[in-house]
Order: sequence, then C-alpha cells, then structure tokens
Amino acid sequence: MRRLLALALGVMVGLGAAPAGAAETPASLETTFGESVPAATRWYVEEALERSWARFAAVLDDLDAEVVVVADAEAASAAWAERRGISRERASRLFTARSGHYAGLATTGLTVIINDAAHAGATVHEFVHLVQHALCDCGNQGPRWISEGAAEYFALDVEAAWGIDASSRPPAATNREIADAWAATYRNCRTGRLQEGSDTCRWATESLRALEGAGQFDLAGGAVGAYDRASVAFQYLVDVSSEEAYLCFLDEQAGGASWQAAFDGCFERSVDDFYTEFDGYRRRGFVREGRTRLHALA
Repeated sequence: MRRLLALALGVMVGLGAAPAGAAETPASLETTFGESVPAATRWYVEEALERSWARFAAVLDDLDAEVVVVADAEAASAAWAERRGISRERASRLFTARSGHYAGLATTGLTVIINDAAHAGATVHEFVHLVQHALCDCGNQGPRWISEGAAEYFALDVEAAWGIDASSRPPAATNREIADAWAATYRNCRTGRLQEGSDTCRWATESLRALEGAGQFDLAGGAVGAYDRASVAFQYLVDVSSEEAYLCFLDEQAGGASWQAAFDGCFERSVDDFYTEFDGYRRRGFVREGRTRLHALA
C-alpha cells in the first residue's frame, strides 16, 4: 500500500505538487451518495477527490476506502453505525463534538460526510485523514493538532490550486490570514483589549500542548478555533522541516515508534523544543526570524 520504500534507500519521496487539474482516482476508492444528495454536491465531491488524489499519488499506490456523502446528521449516523458495526446512538454521539457539529468523520478505509458541509470543503479534509490512516494505521498519528493541522494544510493547498474554498470551514482563508487574525487576538489579550481570562484569550495564548488530546482539541472552540491554530502550527512545522519529514513521521509510527520518538527523528527537534520555537513565532506575530513578513502560505 505505502510507497515509502525510497525512505529505506535514503531517497526521500516528496508529495506531488498541487495539480493544475484533476487525476482519476483509483478504482478501490468507492464513493457512495445518499438519495437526497444533489447533483451539484456529487460533482463537487468527485472533483475534489480527484484533485486530492493527485496530491498524494506520489506516496500511495492505492487507496482502499469508501467515501459516503449523505443528506444530514441522522443519515450520517446511520451510515457510520452500519459500516462500523456500532449502535445508532453511539454513532450519533460521535457526530457531535463539544465545540459543535462535526462535518464529517474518518477512520481506516471510511469517511462519512454530511451534504451541507461538502461545499465547505470537508471532502478534501476528510480525504487527507483517509491518507493518514492508509500510511499509518496507528491511532491518531500523533497529537491532534498535527493530524488536524495536516488535513487543513493540504486542503488549503488544494484550494489554492483549484481556486475554491477547500478548507473545512467557510469562509475561505489562507494560513497567512488565519495567522494574522490569531496574532491580533493574541496581541489584544496581552494588551488588555480583550479580557485575558476569557476562553478566547485562554485558547489564543496557551501552548500547542493544550491541543494534543482529542478532548482538549474539541473544547478549544471560540473566536480562535482549534482547527485554525492547528493549520498555522502545521504550516510552521513544515516550514522549519519539510512535507517529507511529515511522511517520515507517519512511517516511523507505522513501524512501531512512539509519536514522540518519530517527531524527534523526523523533524530533528523534540516536541518540547518545537513548542518553544512556536511560542516565539507567535510572540513575533507569526513572522519568521530574519523576515519582515512570512511569505503567503496558501
């Protein structure tokens, strides 16, 4: 399944450049639409999958998975329960996060997406989760901010090539715009323009460590959302390392390494050191040292 043998030969395989057009998805990737899903959504999903596959075809020979798009949360719960062999009640709870309603869920070989979220780009975001599971069927593939940040990062990359909103939440935004909004909130909390003890300031000023666990991540909503912060953090991680280092991170875990050990080896720094680096980056208004402004990220 994984085409990472080049890693063992000392040749790092890079992800494909964001394509100008789409590429035919593998036959093993099955798409199922609910009866009430309109034709426009079907077109969007199929096109998004083709463009997403083109982004990852360099590191995957195949992708054996099913993408299910349904009309509403009730149908999503039913589809998830049927395919995962769990109760409808439990499936329904899975589609409701503490911070609000999930647009979609993904696990090894399966993602279920709700129709009203498909146009907001959940298709690309959840597709990235399918790829993560295919490359490393090892739980959450590290801290939640990395797995969700990577999904947002690649979705924004597809968006830039396609010219549409492929991030998981409308309106469309680049990582630079997200970072600028976060920097303004951080600055306002530090200067007292916003109440420092508020939830917004608490999440805007806390370390990335607060976004490691699933429960912590789901609680981190508000004006500066967890997905936004994860996206900016992952972009910075790639900036100071590479996309190839992220492939290495997944591959090492697939081989049995802890995520902490994989982080140390592939990103060439401990996660604690990265958190310290990122805190400095945030204090500078998300501007890299030696630069007056970070280049456009998406």
